[in-house]
Amino acid sequence: MLSSIGRSAALPPQITLNQLTAGGIREPRDDWTQSAQQTARQFLTKLQPGRIAIASDLELAEPLKQELLEVQALYRSIDMTLTANHDPMGYGYNLPTLKGRFEFSVGSVDRICEAAGADALLLVALEDDYFTSDRKALVALGVVAAAITGVYVQPSSGVSHASAALIARDGTLIWYYRLPPMSLSDLRTPAGVQETLGRLVGVMPLGSAPLAP
Repeated sequence: MLSSIGRSAALPPQITLNQLTAGGIREPRDDWTQSAQQTARQFLTKLQPGRIAIASDLELAEPLKQELLEVQALYRSIDMTLTANHDPMGYGYNLPTLKGRFEFSVGSVDRICEAAGADALLLVALEDDYFTSDRKALVALGVVAAAITGVYVQPSSGVSHASAALIARDGTLIWYYRLPPMSLSDLRTPAGVQETLGRLVGVMPLGSAPLAP
């Protein structure tokens, strides 16, 4: 199925960046998130010239825009399931044929692909938490206390997650990849976003089908 993919329509990258306070509260940072989303969109369109379009840039009818949101929500659910139930160090799968064990679908996306002139949808999800200065100080105090008492309680390090998937017109996930949490660069910077996406979608298989004019 991958060999038939010529052009993919990338849904707007799902990116969430937060700061983690000393009290363990995750506070969304819209400024970081918006900057990362803008960089990610630019990167994806340049990654494979002519092969990737950003679906939200197209003139889609309102029902299709709602469909996009539903597809993203369903992918989040699948992504969480794969993350929770499989090797947390990351993996890449051609689905659903790996040992016949995997078959995930978000339902038909044929209408979206048709409107985008694409053979598949590309979904990207990035999430990361960054310590405030108070949180960093708390971690440092924990290390000092551990040196004295021999007991160290590790404060939560938050969430670090990066995944991508290709979805065929019938809604089936045909490729999925997740990075090891420690391999994410600083997503608060354009360079960090580009480096992370390069590692994530740079391994995406290319189809052999010719591009539509």
